[in-house]
Amino acid sequence: GERRRVSIGVQMLMNPHILFLDEPTSGLDSFTAHHLMVTLSNLAKSGRTVVLTIHQPRSDIFELFDLIAILSDGNVVYAGRANSMIEYFTGIGYPCPSLTNPCDFYIDLTTIDHRHKEDEAVSRERVMKLLKAYQKSTDNHNCGMYSSSKESLGSSFESETGSKISLMRFSSQDEDSGVMLAFESPTRTKADKSLLKQFRILIVRAFKNEYKGYSSLLIQAIEALFMSIMIGCIFIDLGQDQISVRDRVGLFFIMGGLYPFIVILDTIAKFNAEREIFYREMEDGLYSTGPYFFSKVLSGLPFHTIFLFLYTVPMYWLAGLQPTVKKFLGNCLYTYMAVYSSRCMAMAISAALVSFQVAAFCANLLFTIFLLSSGFIINLESLWLGVRWLKWTSYLKWSFQALNKIEFEGLDFTCNQSMVYMYGECPIPNGTVALKSYDLNKESLEECFFALFGIIVLFLCLTFIFLKYVNQKPKS
Repeated sequence: GERRRVSIGVQMLMNPHILFLDEPTSGLDSFTAHHLMVTLSNLAKSGRTVVLTIHQPRSDIFELFDLIAILSDGNVVYAGRANSMIEYFTGIGYPCPSLTNPCDFYIDLTTIDHRHKEDEAVSRERVMKLLKAYQKSTDNHNCGMYSSSKESLGSSFESETGSKISLMRFSSQDEDSGVMLAFESPTRTKADKSLLKQFRILIVRAFKNEYKGYSSLLIQAIEALFMSIMIGCIFIDLGQDQISVRDRVGLFFIMGGLYPFIVILDTIAKFNAEREIFYREMEDGLYSTGPYFFSKVLSGLPFHTIFLFLYTVPMYWLAGLQPTVKKFLGNCLYTYMAVYSSRCMAMAISAALVSFQVAAFCANLLFTIFLLSSGFIINLESLWLGVRWLKWTSYLKWSFQALNKIEFEGLDFTCNQSMVYMYGECPIPNGTVALKSYDLNKESLEECFFALFGIIVLFLCLTFIFLKYVNQKPKS
């Protein structure tokens, strides 16, 4: 009994919206059983959905239920409101005797007696009569059944149960929450289990979960805006002299490296927080990997876009970069792709490595390698031949190069007389020379785009593969 109560308490630590219980009162004394059921009833009234199976509950426990279903050999004999059960059975000729527990009486009534052939035949005939009466009542929409398809949750779930049990259900104020929407239909056909329906349910839940974490969203928005303003103030109003060339290159290195790094840890933390729910629902076969994967990817895009603009817009205009729509949108595009590449990389690593600490360490290590091979800290042609190939895999290299090409192309720089006298000419007269001096003119913008797009697709494919084939059971 104590172990059973502890197991329920452990599940409640996760604060679930839907709670399934299999005979929670078994092994408990009558007082403890009643106290437990009162607690579950209060949980249901607070906005949770509680579904449980139970054998012959006491009359005071029966009064706590809102919805009830009685099965006989896996067939539904009654499914409807608890306070309508006696009226229903009385209407078909089986009134409950006075001073008798209704649950005890009607479960005995629907039980097939296998002790003797004669008794079995009589009881089976009685059960068949009850089944026909129930079928007729569902056709006529009476017997206290639900008045809407949404309320048919009870009967749809119990009809797949093989054993003879009574299944009770506490009502919840939030009928539409969670994956239980998958049980809307009274007869769960294959179409109900379609990938499209799974995706629809999961994407709705994903968006709800995002909106519920409004405080976290607000913090991320403030964080992106603060970093943008801070960097913009440091690089404020860059001119077009020779010193501004180096300043611009440094700005694009920071722009393409700072926020993508922060996104990595945030993504890994969120992924790890959802892992236990994902593992349990996959073990229960509630949905397949594909719908979960696409709902996970698509649900984050709107907020990812908002945060990215908060990060990009103030910084761009404070730094005084080229004020044309084409240049601005190009800058936003490649910054977006750099940040999203970091997000996809973090998702892939989180799916591959269940431990949060190991995943965070590997993600940071990989990001550092990409950062070192981005082309700012060291000229890529100066890299040791054994590691020079890393530059082709570094999304930070492709975004860094694209951001510089967008800004420097078509830009002219000024020189003072002392520089002209010292070098004989202006060292960096325009953006083309600047790109060449920093070895950033090798690939075109189109090549940068397709390289970043390919890296994003690669990380997303790895995420799907790891989710499908790597055991996602959380580490204790």
